[in-house]
Amino acid sequence: MNEKDLASELLSGQPHGGNSIVFPKRKPLLHAMLAGCGFNVENDLSYRWHGLERGSAEFAIWQYTISGKGALLYEEGTFELAPGDAMMIHVPHDHLYFLPDDSDHWEFLYLNLHGRDLTRLWLEMERSNGPTYHFKRDSHTVRLAVEILLAHRNGGIQTPRKASALGYEFIMSLLDEVAPDAAFGSGNDERPPFIRKVVQYALANAGNPIGVEDLAKVAGIGRFHFSRLFSKWYDMPPSVFLREIRVEKAVRLLQTERLTIKEVAERCGFSDASYFCKVFRKTMGVSPEAFRKGE
Repeated sequence: MNEKDLASELLSGQPHGGNSIVFPKRKPLLHAMLAGCGFNVENDLSYRWHGLERGSAEFAIWQYTISGKGALLYEEGTFELAPGDAMMIHVPHDHLYFLPDDSDHWEFLYLNLHGRDLTRLWLEMERSNGPTYHFKRDSHTVRLAVEILLAHRNGGIQTPRKASALGYEFIMSLLDEVAPDAAFGSGNDERPPFIRKVVQYALANAGNPIGVEDLAKVAGIGRFHFSRLFSKWYDMPPSVFLREIRVEKAVRLLQTERLTIKEVAERCGFSDASYFCKVFRKTMGVSPEAFRKGE
């Protein structure tokens, strides 16, 4: 998909500008939500957005440059946003993005996302990998962003649950591409090899009934010593880490698959559906069924 094809696909006879996806505030907010999307061409030097002047509500911004050039001031650094570059930032935060003096236009597509679960993953990714990333035109993430925008323009996103599923699908694609080893961890390149090995094993076996003892065996050290070291690197006990990745997997299944609660539980390594429901409620604040219904 080259630059011309991407622009043509996005335009498709439609006017420029943001096409916000906003649901009434009385609707219960899901834990990952696609809040807005759009395709813009900015050529006015007054185009400037400051991250501390947009209210106190937390949300994430993915803005991908198609042509022209933008600029981002982020904490102590200045980043040029050329074609293929995307900024990945959050609000509220001390940053400023704008059309620089030496650019005659900035053509981009964007997605705005919010939700407790998504925000947690986003902040972890942003801290670990910085506020920008270069994406290939044919990357799955860019392709998915285009599909989301076109789906909205064609009336294909009508419910909060659909917007939530797309938001979660997008953040998972982003994590797979930008930070495959940091999706559920610190993303710290200084992690000991045994920690990386354990994390990879846990992610690969999230659907199996493994426990802390199994992780300790993979690490090759005693359970007590392993738990202490793991907690040092991840700021959580390994038992909580296992629970987190299983619940993350359950969230994706509930939003994207037509499975019974028992089937979701089994696919996430829980032999008892009742216990799964208890863990899910404790972590997410609602039952699996209520989460699926957007309650």
